Amino acid sequence: MHHSLIHTRSAISGSAILMGLVVMALGTFGVAAWISLISSRAVYIESMEISSNHRIARINARAVADEFIYRNALTKVTVPATRIILPDGSGTVGVTSADTAPLASVIRSPGEVRTGMANGYGYHVELPVSVTININHDNDPATAAIASTYNRSYLLKSRAPQLIGDLLVMHKPTLTPSAGNELSGQIRVYGNTVIWSSGLPVVADSGIRSERYITYTQGGAPAVRKIRNLEGNWIAPTNYPLVPNTAGEVEGSNAYDGRLDVIDPNPDVPWSMRNKFLNGSHIVLSGDNEFDSGRGARSDGAGNIDITLGDFHLTSVMIGDHVRTVNLHGQSDALSFADAGSQGAVMILIHQTAASGKSLRRINFRGRNNRRLLLGLKRDDANADEVRLSFLDADDNPSWRLMLIAENWRMTEANSPHGIVTVYGGIRTDRDFKWSADNGIILQIRRETDAGVLERLVPRTAWIESYAN
Repeated sequence: MHHSLIHTRSAISGSAILMGLVVMALGTFGVAAWISLISSRAVYIESMEISSNHRIARINARAVADEFIYRNALTKVTVPATRIILPDGSGTVGVTSADTAPLASVIRSPGEVRTGMANGYGYHVELPVSVTININHDNDPATAAIASTYNRSYLLKSRAPQLIGDLLVMHKPTLTPSAGNELSGQIRVYGNTVIWSSGLPVVADSGIRSERYITYTQGGAPAVRKIRNLEGNWIAPTNYPLVPNTAGEVEGSNAYDGRLDVIDPNPDVPWSMRNKFLNGSHIVLSGDNEFDSGRGARSDGAGNIDITLGDFHLTSVMIGDHVRTVNLHGQSDALSFADAGSQGAVMILIHQTAASGKSLRRINFRGRNNRRLLLGLKRDDANADEVRLSFLDADDNPSWRLMLIAENWRMTEANSPHGIVTVYGGIRTDRDFKWSADNGIILQIRRETDAGVLERLVPRTAWIESYAN
């Protein structure tokens, strides 16, 4: 019995030793696996750090390219070839040169873009950009295969906002304060109303209606920013992303803050209306010189100008100082109205300087007009006088093909009879625009659907789109 007890104790001790050895072996394997896992995790983290640094450098390079193009290309006449070194030497950005101003390009985009700001073909300048990323891979095979050179095509696009669908655009004032400005009256906008300045009062209860409206700033009192839709219901501004866009540089201002200087900024700006005017056949009139061009444009020498839009010989017209009244004669019968649709587009510029002895007080629109017309108004001084727009045959519900651009000129409707005036084109101004609050005199603004050569003449806005090659 004593022998049996000793034998039992020996068996138990052997089992314990065996189990201990098993536990030690398993522990050794576990520790080895844990060390291997930690080592693999460290390698993975190191690879992720290299990959993240690479991605950050790539994003920074694209941001640098965007910034350079916005500052040095989109609003310039030419673009120099440039090589930019990223901070900390993490890479370089190479921008090719371009000899064409984006806002004056006549190169059509390769395909129609139906979203965003384009909504049509428009024009563009292609600017290839190459990016080289300098990231040390430390001979890591997991990240060594990541490409270090990228190519991206930037399309510097431009198109007239009226043809995009922005039919009523209220820009920020450039030469004069906006105090006293307003947007009001029985206006129906069958497209977008764009308001750049939060300080512009919109008198919604005066009758203004719009399918949509866009505002680039959210300051000002909430009542200032309210607009009703065409059904008369209050609507909020559109909330889709707005890309930075510009109509060109304005002296002493940010090119992207909504100011307007496109009629006659200076002689070296190829996209200005005056530059395009001088490059074509034209007539020059002033209010103090009697002159009959024999081509549908006449000055009586006493401050009155008459322009017959139905004249087949009429070319573009520039009207200078000392003018008080401009009469625009449309077509008076159905046959001449139909014929006018096939006539060439006409540009009329009215530019008054501070030396003008008379101030333009009235523009009379007579009859109706089916000829594509671009009308530009510019005043250099700080005169606060309004120019009155009179549609003298409004009781016949006339339609006018008209793109109206006004710089530093306040506009108001005056003395139009009851009726509906329909403008096919659009209005851009950096001062106020006041139509009649009488619900019997309504202005409808609709989109021009067949701009033809007018698309090259109308001042545009420009923006950028980019694509990876």
